[in-house]
Amino acid sequence: ADFRREENYLAAMQNTIEPWFAGGESGFFEGSPAATKAVKLFYRAFRQTEARADLVIVHGFGERTEKFAEIAYDFFQAGLNVYIYDQRGFGQSSRLLAKSQSVYVDHFASYAVDLKIFIDKIVHSDGGKRPLVVFSHSMGGAVSSLFAQIYPQLPKALILSAPMHEPQLLGVPHGLAEALATFFDFLGFGEKYAFGQKAPRQPIFEKAPTQSWTRWNYYANFLRRPEQVPQLSGGASFHWLREALRTTPSFVDPDFVGAIRARILLLQAAEDSFVSNEHQDRFCAIARLCTLVRIPMSKHEIYREKDQFRVPYLENILSFIDSEVGIDKSQ
Repeated sequence: ADFRREENYLAAMQNTIEPWFAGGESGFFEGSPAATKAVKLFYRAFRQTEARADLVIVHGFGERTEKFAEIAYDFFQAGLNVYIYDQRGFGQSSRLLAKSQSVYVDHFASYAVDLKIFIDKIVHSDGGKRPLVVFSHSMGGAVSSLFAQIYPQLPKALILSAPMHEPQLLGVPHGLAEALATFFDFLGFGEKYAFGQKAPRQPIFEKAPTQSWTRWNYYANFLRRPEQVPQLSGGASFHWLREALRTTPSFVDPDFVGAIRARILLLQAAEDSFVSNEHQDRFCAIARLCTLVRIPMSKHEIYREKDQFRVPYLENILSFIDSEVGIDKSQ
């Protein structure tokens, strides 16, 4: 497969990938309830008759299914069933807050339970006959690492792309950041934006987590559409930050990480300014079966980086999947 499409990106998206993405199955399922509120989660499914594995995409903070159309297409072309959903609080899925666009979650583990329900209800609606591969980015990497620890019998392989095993805290010690988030949450500011976090605003390329202007601009234009504006996400709330910071120490705990049974491929962005590479190194060193591949010069969103970074990244992922679920020689 030729993954180089940056030069003709708009044509490839408009003529091939967008129609394919729009033609998939889509709908809603009920996630883990939040207090008294039902949580409806939006999903998309792309199935094929001779698929060799079921691949689930778990997106990162502030993201949604549409951002992964290109890589979902690449995975589908590689002979995989592809499933993706908007996590609670993002995209078309239920928001837990009525009046704020700050990102809020009741408990961080709710994200992992939602993933389990998605697999049970949608991915394995036919009985789950194929190996399960979970591909995740950033915050999704924290969610799927937690999921693989709680439900070790489920995923055969775990692909972690720049996982948020610890967010970049800009020099603030973890303990202090967690204590401050907990304090403000306790004072009743849990739904308010945490320090440095803001309401939704139009993205700026200079601050983007990718160096590919074409890929960045395509998605930025999607977010500018009037119908998308109400669905935009702002920054993290104090309660979300507290929940995240209570969870991430698990990812360097040998007992926790040792319980993960899946084989792991961890792809690290060398120029990451969003998550801690040091914590990824520690996670991979203590996991049973973890291979770490560092992508030189890449920023955080490797899955939509320039072709020079994205192509070897995808080749690494697909050869890992081949080794874990076997290659269908008829393809």
